[in-house]
Amino acid sequence: MSTGTSANTALSLDQALETGMAHHRAGRLAEAESVYRHVLAREPDHAHARYLLGLIAERFGRADDARLLFESAVARAPDHFEALNALGNVLLQQSRPKEALEFFARAVACGGHWAMPHYNLGTARLMSGDGAGAVAPLRRAIELEPKFAPALENLAAALVATGQSEEAERVLERALEIAPQPVTLNNIGFIRKSQGRLDEAIAAFRRAAELDPANPSMGDNVLLTMNYHEGLDAQTIFQEHLRWADRHAKSLYAGIQPHTNDRSPDRKLRVGYVSPDFKLHPVGLFIAPVIRGHDREWFDVLCYSDVAPADVLTEHFRKEATNFRELGGASDEALATLIREDRIDILVDLAGHTARNRMLTFARKPAPVQVSWMGYVTTTGLATMDYGLSDQYLDPPGRHEAFRTETLVRLPRSYVCYKPLFDCPAVGALPASRNGLVTFACMNSFSKVTRQALVAWGRILRRVPGARLVLHSDRSSHLHSIQGKLTELGLDPARVEFVAKRPLDAYFAAHNEFDIALDPFPHNGGTTTCDALYMGVPVVTLVGEHAVNRAGLSLLATVGLDELAAESIDGYVELATSLAHDLPRLAELRRTLRPRMQASPLMDAAGFVRDLEAAYRWMWRRWCNAAV
Repeated sequence: MSTGTSANTALSLDQALETGMAHHRAGRLAEAESVYRHVLAREPDHAHARYLLGLIAERFGRADDARLLFESAVARAPDHFEALNALGNVLLQQSRPKEALEFFARAVACGGHWAMPHYNLGTARLMSGDGAGAVAPLRRAIELEPKFAPALENLAAALVATGQSEEAERVLERALEIAPQPVTLNNIGFIRKSQGRLDEAIAAFRRAAELDPANPSMGDNVLLTMNYHEGLDAQTIFQEHLRWADRHAKSLYAGIQPHTNDRSPDRKLRVGYVSPDFKLHPVGLFIAPVIRGHDREWFDVLCYSDVAPADVLTEHFRKEATNFRELGGASDEALATLIREDRIDILVDLAGHTARNRMLTFARKPAPVQVSWMGYVTTTGLATMDYGLSDQYLDPPGRHEAFRTETLVRLPRSYVCYKPLFDCPAVGALPASRNGLVTFACMNSFSKVTRQALVAWGRILRRVPGARLVLHSDRSSHLHSIQGKLTELGLDPARVEFVAKRPLDAYFAAHNEFDIALDPFPHNGGTTTCDALYMGVPVVTLVGEHAVNRAGLSLLATVGLDELAAESIDGYVELATSLAHDLPRLAELRRTLRPRMQASPLMDAAGFVRDLEAAYRWMWRRWCNAAV
C-alpha cells in the first residue's frame, strides 16, 4: 500500500498514525517518517507524532533534532511521559545529566507504574554525582521489574558510592543470576579489588574475560590486579601480559605501514602523549610540569585526551600543549590514523593496562618511536612498544630486562618529577610531640593493602605502645569484615582508623596529624609517597623484586633518604619501629623534608625535562640510524 499524501489524506489521523507506527515497528523508518510528517502537516500540534519523529531522528544519530522534537512534544503535552522520558534520555546521552533530571522526575510523576523512568531518574542522579539520591528510584525500578539487570547494575554503583559495598556485591550477584554479563563480573571484581580481596577479584575479572574474550579491557583488569598481588612472581605476570598481547594485539602487527617521517636526526620533533588522565589524577599531576617545561624550539607537544569529564587541570593542558586533541570516544583505529596524520615522531603512552587505555592504538604502530611511561611500570606486552622509561632504582640494570618487551631507558636522576598542584599547607609541628603517641598512616588505595603488609603493621604497633594507624578506605559496610581480619592478623582494630577520600586541601592538611607513612607492598605508592614527603612525613618502604615494589626506593633515593628503604619485612618493621622511638630524628625530618625535596632532582622540573628530552633525542637518532 502506498504511503503517499493522497492515500493518507483518506485516513483519519489515528489511522494514519497507526499506519506509520506499523512501518516503524517493521523497521521501515523512511516510510514511518513520511507518515508522521503527513500527520503533522494536518495537525501541527500533534504531540505523539512529534515524539515518534524524535525516535526516528534519534535512531539515525540526529541527537539535536531528536531533542528538539521531544521538547516540542512535551511543550504540547506536558504529561506525555514517553516524550518526557525520551527527552531526558537524549540529554543523558549528550552528557547533560543535571538537565535530564527534571524530565525524568516528571516522567515518574506521569508514568510511575513503568520501571524505565524510575531507572532513568536514578541513573541521571548517579551520573550527576548524587549516589544517595539514586538509590530510591533504582530500588523502585527493580520492584516494578525484578529482573531489570541494568537497574541492578546501577543500584550497585549507587550503593558503592554511598559506602554500601557489601550490599552492592549482593545486588550484582542477583544481576548475574538473571544474565551472566561480563560487565557485572567486572564490577564485582572492582568491589573485591577495592577491599583488598585480590584472589577473588582476579577470579571475577578472568570470568569476565572468558565471557567476552574479544574485549581487551576485561583482560586489562586481570593484568592490573596481578601487579597488586603478593604471591605472583615477575615471570608469571610477564607471561600473562604476553598472552594478552597474543590475544588482542598480535593480529594488528601485520597491518603496520612504513613510517614516512623526515629522518633528520637533529630536527624539531613532534611528541604525542596519550592518556585518559589529563585531569586531577596522579598521572595528570606528574605530567603537568613536563608538558609545561618542554623546549618549544625543539619539541612540539600534542596531547591525545580521553578525559571525561574535564576539570581545572584539563584546562591547564589545553593551554600548555601545542595541540590538545579531545578524542571523544574515537576508536583505536581512528586514533592511530589521526596520529599518523599529525606526523608524530615519538608517541608516549601514560596508561599501560589501566582503565580506558589505548594499547590497541599502540599495537597499530602509528608513530616510528613508541614509549611506555609513568602510569604503568610493568611491561605492556606489546611488540610494538619500543621503550620503557625508568631509572636505576626502579629497574636496576640486568634485573628486569627479561620481563619487558620494551627496551628500558633509564633516566639519569628520576623517572618522574613532582610538583604539587596548589599551595600546600605549611608543615606543622611533629604530632607525636603534642599527642604523646605516634601516628602511622597509609593513604594509598586499600587495594594495595595486602595480608603481609597488615601483619607487618601489626608487628610495628605492638612494638610502639599507644601508636595508632590511619588507613585510607571509604567508610563502607565492608569495614566490619576488615576489622575482623585485623584482629585475626594481630592488629587491634581500636588502634586503626579509616578515613575516606577528601578534597585535596583537606587531604594535604591531614598529613599534619601523621608522624610516619608506611608504604604498602608489594605495590608501592607513588603520588602518596611524594605528598607525604612534601608534608614532612617520612615514608618507610619495602624494596622488592618487581618494578612496582621498587617505586618507594626510587623516590626516597632521589631525595637522599634511601636509608628508609628496607630489604626485608623484618628490616621494614625495624626501620618503622626505630624511627617511632626517635622523636628528635622525626622532628628533624619533619623540619627538613620539604626543603630537601625542593632541592632534589624530584622537584627539578627543568632539569627533569632536559633529561627526558635527551632520552627522546637518543631514541629518535637510533630510529633514524636503523631506518637508513
